[in-house]
Amino acid sequence: NRRSRVDYRRTIRRWIRVIFWAALLSWGLCSIAFADHAKHPPLVVSTCQVRALHSPHGGSASALVRLLGRAKKTVHVAIYGLTHPALVTALIDAQKRGALVIVKADKVQSAGKAQKAMIAKLRDAGVTVEVSEQSRLLHHKFGVVAGRWVATGSFNWTVSAENRNRENLVVLDCPEVARQFIEEWGFVQPKEP
Repeated sequence: NRRSRVDYRRTIRRWIRVIFWAALLSWGLCSIAFADHAKHPPLVVSTCQVRALHSPHGGSASALVRLLGRAKKTVHVAIYGLTHPALVTALIDAQKRGALVIVKADKVQSAGKAQKAMIAKLRDAGVTVEVSEQSRLLHHKFGVVAGRWVATGSFNWTVSAENRNRENLVVLDCPEVARQFIEEWGFVQPKEP
């Protein structure tokens, strides 16, 4: 009889632990799924020049280098993966030409060895790099050059994106859309969702 009471108590304790951890886990997942996010800019309908590129080996990286070569005043980048040496060099070159270059990067990706090295290289050259402090991803992959051109798509600014992965990059010559992307870029803050 005593043994069955001990077994019963153990079973109850196990179920309490299971229910506790299940509730805690589901609360955590719900808070991630339903977390408040920053505002987003309103929809803009516009007629723009558009160029679509596809990888692997589709010329996305070289198109971005050429685009960054047009920067005279500003470059706004929000990026998940940034490890492509030619793109980092193009950002540094834009900074050297006098453009204000500011990069916002993902926390998890920026902790990796390759991206950490590229961020250090950018910072050493005077480029401002803000790394997200959020647990959720900064999964954007866009750059706005001179408040006119936008480069966006699934294309991370990495060697793998250019040479191995199936990716897309859309380049728009469209000041109206560029303003929208700059507004979204402004909403991305290191400590805010």
